This record gives sequence, C-alpha cells and structure tokens, in this order.
Amino acid sequence: MILSCAPLTIPIIGTECFRGCINFEKFVATRINIILDSCFSGCYNLESFEANGISRIGNGAFLNCYKLISINASNIYQLGNSVFSNCFALKSFNSIINTTLSYNTFSSCSSLVRFSAISVPEISNECFKNCKNLVSVLCQNITLLGNSAFYGCLRLADIDTFNVKILGNLPFERCLSLKNFNSSFITEIPQNLFKDCVGMIEVNSSCVTNIGSNAFKGCTSLKSINLPMLTSISDSSFSGCTSLITFTSTTLIEIGPNAFDNCHHMETFNVPSWTMNIIYDGTFRNCYNLIHIPDTSSVNTVGKESFMNCRSLESFNTNNLVTVQDRTFKGCTNLKISNTNIIKTIGYESFMLCSSITTFNFHSCTNLGESSFESCNISGTLTMNNTFSSIPHNSFRNNKISELYLRRCHIENGAFSDNNELKTLFLDTISLRDRAFFNSTNIKSIYLNGVNFFYENSLDLIHACVNYN
Repeated sequence: MILSCAPLTIPIIGTECFRGCINFEKFVATRINIILDSCFSGCYNLESFEANGISRIGNGAFLNCYKLISINASNIYQLGNSVFSNCFALKSFNSIINTTLSYNTFSSCSSLVRFSAISVPEISNECFKNCKNLVSVLCQNITLLGNSAFYGCLRLADIDTFNVKILGNLPFERCLSLKNFNSSFITEIPQNLFKDCVGMIEVNSSCVTNIGSNAFKGCTSLKSINLPMLTSISDSSFSGCTSLITFTSTTLIEIGPNAFDNCHHMETFNVPSWTMNIIYDGTFRNCYNLIHIPDTSSVNTVGKESFMNCRSLESFNTNNLVTVQDRTFKGCTNLKISNTNIIKTIGYESFMLCSSITTFNFHSCTNLGESSFESCNISGTLTMNNTFSSIPHNSFRNNKISELYLRRCHIENGAFSDNNELKTLFLDTISLRDRAFFNSTNIKSIYLNGVNFFYENSLDLIHACVNYN
C-alpha cells in the first residue's frame, strides 16, 4: 500500500498518527516540516519514505520499521530518541546541516553502513548501538560521545574524534575495526575506552596526560603512540598490545601494574626523564623482545613478575635497588647486572633462568626466596657470610659454583643441587638438611664448623673428604 500526499505540504504529522499501520509500504509527500513522536512506529512493512524539508523527527517516529530502506533526511537538524531503532534494513543516512543525535537513535540498524552529516555536536548514549555493519561516520565537530554510543559496531573503522571534549562510559566497546584515535581536547583517556579494539593502529593526541586502566588492553594491531604530554599510565593500559614495538615519552612519571604486560614485540621503552622509584607488578611481563629500558638508577623496588620472561633484556641499573620481589626477572636469559651490593630482599624465583648472570654480590642481602637463582650461571667462588638465616629450597640449583663459603645459616633441601662444578665447601652453619647438595656429584672437600645436622644418607656427599673444625 502506497500513501501519497503529493503535492501537499504537511507542516506536522502528529503523535502516533500512523502507528501500527502494518500495510504501509511507501509514503510520499511534497514537504513535511515536523514528524512527531511514534508517528510511524510499528509500520513493519514501510520500505520508503519520501518527503522534502523535514527539520525534526520525534522520539520513536520510525521505531520497529523493520523494512525501511531509505529516507530523504537532508535537512534534519534534530533526531529524537530511538527514531530509527530496529530499522534493520536502513542502509544509509545523510544530512547536509547540523544534526543532533539523541539516545538510541539508530540502535540495532544492522544494515546501516554509512552515516554522514555536515556537523554533529553530540552523539548521545547508545546512539549507534549494535549497528554491526556500520563502517564510517562522516561528520565534523563532534564534541560529545555518550555512553556506549558505538557499542557493538564491529566494522566501524573511521570516525573523526579530533574535536571531542567529553567521553561517556565505553563509547567504543566492541568496535573491533576502529583504526585510530586523534584528539586535541581530551586530557584523559578513561578506563576500558578502547579495550579489545583489535583494529586500532595508532593513537595521536597533543593533550592527553592520563590513560586509565585497560584503556588499550588487547589492541593487538596498535603500532604507533604519539602522546607528547602523557604523565600517567594506569593498570594494564597497554596489556596485550602485541604489535607495539616502541614506546616513547618525555613526560611520563607514573606507570601502573601490568601496564605493558604481554606486549610481545616491544623492543624499546624510551622515557628519558625516568624518575620513578618503584616498578609495579607485571609492568613488562612477557615483553619477549624488550631490549632497552631507561636508566633505572632511581628505582629501589621492583614488583612481582615486572620483567618476567623479558628474554631480550640486556641490562638493568641496580645502583639503588633494595627489593626484588617474586619472579621479577624470571626468564630474563640475556640479563646482566652489577652493583647489587645494597639489595636486601630477593623474592621467590626472582632471577630463575637468568642464564647470563654469572656473579652476584650478597653483601646486604638478608632475605632470599626459594629458587631465586635456580638455573643461573653463577660461577667461581660464592661467599655468603652472616647475612642469611636460611638458604631456601633450590635457591642455587643448577649453577656453576666451584667453591662455596657459608656462615651461620640453615641450608634447605636442594639449595645447591645440580651444581656439577662444585668441588669445595666451607660451611659454618646452624644446620644442613639432607639433599641440600643433591646431584652435585663432584664435591671433593668439605670443611665443617658447627654443623648441627648432617644426615648419614646424604649420598651426594658420600665421596667427599670431610674436615671438622
């Protein structure tokens, strides 16, 4: 059924005027100025709407017009809430004047591919929610993006955010194809803003100072970051950005836990003005290709797993380092360090598998975790005086120590196991546990002073010549 009002000019079509007219297929009028609320709502079979001069469309005017393909909307300046919501067949929308977009205006328009307008000052909450085929939004002067404005726009690649000043909650959630973010007004990127935007390639902003938690987490295509005013990065901000190679900032003063976790291809982290004294947990965990980091001479505490599996990392300035927590450098196979004489606490597995570490100064160390130096290459003579109460399980397992000096400490099971180059022991200990030197088969001489427990079934020492003082 075709309803033709031509050549009539209709100033206003009233509220719910044609609501539920399920047989309408086409509407034609010479000119309409205003369409009020719910006017064509539920016209399930309406495919085409032709009228010039429309300036305003009210709330829900075409709600649930499932088959609506096109509408002449070139002069619209105001669209109400849910105007085209659930118009599954609508493919494009064009306006040649300023247009304000309200709540849910195009939500679930699953065939909408392109939206264009000369200027759109505001895109309100859930405006394009679940427009899964929307590729581009071509409009200038957007200043506000509401909550979940583009939620589920899986194919959205381009939108001009240069003039955006206000960001709602998660406007780009599940925008898997979004390629870039460019802003000249936004100073803070909120948490989760671009999380899992796997198509994101570059980020540019001259004024962003803070990045919230998870803001770019899972942006696996992100390669370029240009944020010259950045001062703070929160938890997991760039976690999982597997294509990121270089990060540079001259103003950064704070990095949160897990900030660059799993950035597998990052090679260089360049922050010339580094002044932080703490590197938090997991900051660079699994950055396999990370070679260079800034001068860390100001750092006194390194958090859990902060550099774990950074197998390309070559150096770390430990001049002021006091605390190394659990698994901090585990798996850093190329790491070489020096000036460790003020380190007091070394956590569980903290240097495990650091096969390039051949020496370590334990002068100030008082706390040592299990497996802390397991499978390193500490070689030659190792001297540990009165600083330890205990040498924990597997602490120095599988090293290349040839001569060992220990005083007044408890040696746990496996502490020096699999040290096949170990030949001479000088032990002034409280107690020596069975299998402390398990499979260290080349021990020839043992000099004991004050050993309280020496188990008869210590087969790893059975061939050694024992001397008691």
